Amino acid sequence: MNEPNASDTPSVTATQYLDHVLGWFLQQDRAILGPLLGQGTYLSFDELAETRAALARGAALTAAEFDALVRFANIMPGIASAHPSAPACNLGDVLTALRTVPPADDRWTWTWQPTPDAAVLTKLEVRETSLGLAKNQRANRESWWAHGERNRTFVEDAIEQIENREVVVLLGVGPGTDLPLPMLARKFDRLLLIDIDGAQLQETAARVFPDPDTRNRVALLPLDLTGVNQSMVNRVDELLADARDAVEAVDVIGRLARSYRLPDGPQILPPLLRADLMVSSCVLSQISWPQRQYASARLTERFGALPAALARPWNLAWTEFELRVQQDHINGLCGQSDVVALTCDTVNHKTALDPAGTERVLGVNMFFLHARSLRDRLPQFLSIDRAAAWPWSLLAATRKNPEGVRVDVEAYLLRDPQSPPPEA
Repeated sequence: MNEPNASDTPSVTATQYLDHVLGWFLQQDRAILGPLLGQGTYLSFDELAETRAALARGAALTAAEFDALVRFANIMPGIASAHPSAPACNLGDVLTALRTVPPADDRWTWTWQPTPDAAVLTKLEVRETSLGLAKNQRANRESWWAHGERNRTFVEDAIEQIENREVVVLLGVGPGTDLPLPMLARKFDRLLLIDIDGAQLQETAARVFPDPDTRNRVALLPLDLTGVNQSMVNRVDELLADARDAVEAVDVIGRLARSYRLPDGPQILPPLLRADLMVSSCVLSQISWPQRQYASARLTERFGALPAALARPWNLAWTEFELRVQQDHINGLCGQSDVVALTCDTVNHKTALDPAGTERVLGVNMFFLHARSLRDRLPQFLSIDRAAAWPWSLLAATRKNPEGVRVDVEAYLLRDPQSPPPEA
């Protein structure tokens, strides 16, 4: 029997391939492999063996077992680069395989409900987030312009790889300053602009497309790209109202978060519509944190700050939700478009001024994708045509504002494995 191939389609071999990778890892000499794991990994061979057995049985995973697989996935790229026989595997491969693993609690089902709900948008502070980003952009014009230029150039280069230019879809449009919207309107017959903030969409279209003829070819679609915000927020409210104490609330809401499964993935486009180019621009890191933020705020209001004993299970549950939502977004893009331009802010760094007044990076503050890079979230079955990366100073450190924020941005041009590559 042939070994599973990571470049095959995810629905066929993802779980088999993960079992193959785990099997390879567990068969290695621990004395040799140990130094490759790195300090702070805390990865137990016995824990992985038990998790592999649970997967083979088709059983639900505990939060600890899921976390072990995440840690395993994050060390595998390094091991593969140092160990000649190691199979390629990253966090995207692991999460793709785990899509079919049943949840520990099946009392909730999840369906694709993309129409934004006004009350839910208010609770998630969507409009406030848009206004806050606009304010930050005005305060840091130069650095935001530099990022926008790099992002626009990447999308412009992607256009040159596309022969058929009927439909382009842009996700997370916002004010559109980092997208070559006028150029896209010249190159494509139809544009579909998507954002969760409908008011922002209207403002952007009115500003960028004042010409009636061009505007008639531009469709606006307010859309919740997760498809589950309404279900999640309403269920959190109900569960918090019924919880007797923080222990019960953390347990049941954690079970809710870990139960997320969208069987068919995000169905962003209407039936029968397929994009020639789909652009997901710095939206991946943004789609799955407002739900945790909302739930945490409501939990604190009701029961006060979480003690350390409850903080860990709470964080593990919401991290699993974030990872699954993000991976569904990534994997769903190429299923609905021949070519995908995916850009994302991946790593957050704190900055500060040194004694000479020069802004310096202090270190890593946060991994938005729970991985060291966006590349580690792209499963092996995706075809990568091009890659780029650049820094983006979100918030400059100044004398008045001594702490700044700089992020790493990565960009990939992806192609549906079923679509032919561009002609040379």
